[in-house]
Amino acid sequence: MFFLGISREPRFSSNREISDRDIFEAVCRRMNGSEDMLFRMTESEFARDGVTDPGMFDAVFHMCRSDRALERLAEIEASGTVVCNSPSGVLNSRRVREVELLSGSGARFATSRVVSTADMPHDWNVFPCWVKRGDSHSIQTDDVCHIADEKALSETLAQMRGRGFDSAVLQEHANGRICKFYGVGAGTLFRYRFLESVGEGRFGLEEYNELGCADVDEDAFRNEVVRIAGILGVDAYGGDAIVSEDGSVTVIDFNDWPSFFICRAAAADAIAGLVREKCSRR
Repeated sequence: MFFLGISREPRFSSNREISDRDIFEAVCRRMNGSEDMLFRMTESEFARDGVTDPGMFDAVFHMCRSDRALERLAEIEASGTVVCNSPSGVLNSRRVREVELLSGSGARFATSRVVSTADMPHDWNVFPCWVKRGDSHSIQTDDVCHIADEKALSETLAQMRGRGFDSAVLQEHANGRICKFYGVGAGTLFRYRFLESVGEGRFGLEEYNELGCADVDEDAFRNEVVRIAGILGVDAYGGDAIVSEDGSVTVIDFNDWPSFFICRAAAADAIAGLVREKCSRR
């Protein structure tokens, strides 16, 4: 079989460049069998040049997030080639679209609202809360801000406007212990871990949440995460969740193809297996 693997552009890795590289390399090793041929490109190369003959590939696996790369991937997918993650799923995982799809779906996703950075939402009175850039996942520290009051909200929206962001997501603060989760397919792989220290996070924002382990219904947690992945249309995914005192789970962030830091080998096996399975069903 012929496979194309496309690595993530470093600017989208946000303090996870090495981990993102390592999971991509791990999947590549599993897709390069004795009867397979693996071609590799970087996201910037693919966005700039594309491929001469996309029809030659049985499947493309990628970690792309740039608009141009996703446009090219959509063209390849439309020709009948398996693409993992689907470019539409990656786009659905961008914050504004994610909130639009999950709001009203019944998913246990933190109450969130899309707003214009040009207008102060005076009817929003839930504090503390969070403001997150609307166009993508967090790339730098001030892409996600903890907000104590209306004055801080107004100032933060103005700052995001000044950085060129037209929209932002307001999200209620959920009380409980914070954990990270990772998944592939319809539960083929599911792992999670509770954060024990602020230093385990990327930007130190975990100081606003409780740390340490909590009791959780793992089956219910897995089922909820798989349901959200199905709504968004992604096969390799991860994110953050809050587990309350009663063990219930609220997802606060959901991402396409994370680093799978705590389960890289198992995730690589699961992703490679899923791609091959999709090829067999063509």
